[in-house]
Amino acid sequence: MSGFSGASGTGGKPKSEKVTFTDRYVLKRTIEIAEALHSRYGVDRKHYAIAVAVAEDKNGSSHKLISSSEGAQTGGKMRPDVQHLAPPQADETIVDGFQHAERNIVSFVMSNGWTLKSIGVTMPVCAECQIAIGLYEIRAVTIEREPIQAK
Repeated sequence: MSGFSGASGTGGKPKSEKVTFTDRYVLKRTIEIAEALHSRYGVDRKHYAIAVAVAEDKNGSSHKLISSSEGAQTGGKMRPDVQHLAPPQADETIVDGFQHAERNIVSFVMSNGWTLKSIGVTMPVCAECQIAIGLYEIRAVTIEREPIQAK
């Protein structure tokens, strides 16, 4: 069971919206990554925004994507220590970039002519990223609170 107390809504789905497999995958993976970052960095994990997303190409194939917000400091690449804590799975593609993690993914999806189906982030989403994500008429799933400390 996850040590995180929930997901939210800078995102989150309205109750009337159907939760899909992609939403469940994105939420599960976002929590896994946030927990890995928290175990290493504690509350400082908030310095490392990682986004997880699922996009669909024109043939209907799904693509799992992961990006970080550190590109400006690391030449567009995910920092090795963060990548080590949250290694991409075999079927995930790392999306490099110089923007916020969410906008790296949105730009990548747009440049490939794909459709963003679901996105999650290890911290709250800024207003600019909310707008970019909103172009796909979806809302991001984000980690709402710090992990519950085991007693």
